[in-house]
Amino acid sequence: MARFVARDNGAENRRAIIEYLGRHGRPVAVYTDHAGHFGQWLSKREERTDTIISRALGELGVEVILAGSPQAKGRVERSFGTAQDRLVKEMRLEGIATLEAANRFLEDYWVPFWNERFTVEPADPRDAHRPLPAGVDLEALFAETERRVVARDFTIRFAKRRWQIPEREAGGIVPSAEIVVERRLDGEVRFRFGERYPEVEPVCQASAASPNDAPAKPVKPRSAPPKPAPDHPWRKHFQASAQQAIARRNLRREREGISNENERPRIPEATGAGAKTGTPGEDISVAL
Repeated sequence: MARFVARDNGAENRRAIIEYLGRHGRPVAVYTDHAGHFGQWLSKREERTDTIISRALGELGVEVILAGSPQAKGRVERSFGTAQDRLVKEMRLEGIATLEAANRFLEDYWVPFWNERFTVEPADPRDAHRPLPAGVDLEALFAETERRVVARDFTIRFAKRRWQIPEREAGGIVPSAEIVVERRLDGEVRFRFGERYPEVEPVCQASAASPNDAPAKPVKPRSAPPKPAPDHPWRKHFQASAQQAIARRNLRREREGISNENERPRIPEATGAGAKTGTPGEDISVAL
């Protein structure tokens, strides 16, 4: 089988594998390239972590073989030359311009032509595919999963919300138990405990507040800082500085002829035309 997809990623490969398993059953092994959605990644703790595809196929008893190089998949790599040349020309002649039409062309014409033209009869004609286990749910098996812990109030947190496990659905569930959240390929989200799916309910925002989500307490007005006592060392320093400043000011006043703060400078007696004499404390005007 073959499929055109908008992007070659893990989700599209999972859809293709689910369709293949539903048509033909379980193969003995799947031979793939070294793409991240097929292989294993090293976590931060340098531990190997299975991908969704490798984990799901492992549970079905299907071995995943990762090719170490493009040459290891020689037959597939060589087929790309034919597909990228002849397939594109055939689709252009048919006027195909949409993804849906392209997949119909693959299903109705290209795959039957390919099997008839390039299939090689195996030495053992028996089909090695095995039937799927009874009751297996491929959508759940290939779903993206996360684990959540049940709180004491029988709620779990997921997608920035709290979800309540109703009393009628809480049989066997205890606080600190783990709930598996499944994000399925069709967008559906299911909550699984063991082998069953309890129906959880989203908690409304009004009652979803937790101690961490409580509103902030009103800020009290800040009181004035305490006033230092008259004999405080801080005051002594500034008092000494003030006394020195006063002494310098008085010395300057004496040099300028000022007896006290209420006196004005002594004006020398003016001479010449247009001059007017006066005494201290009187206004003096000078003709220019």
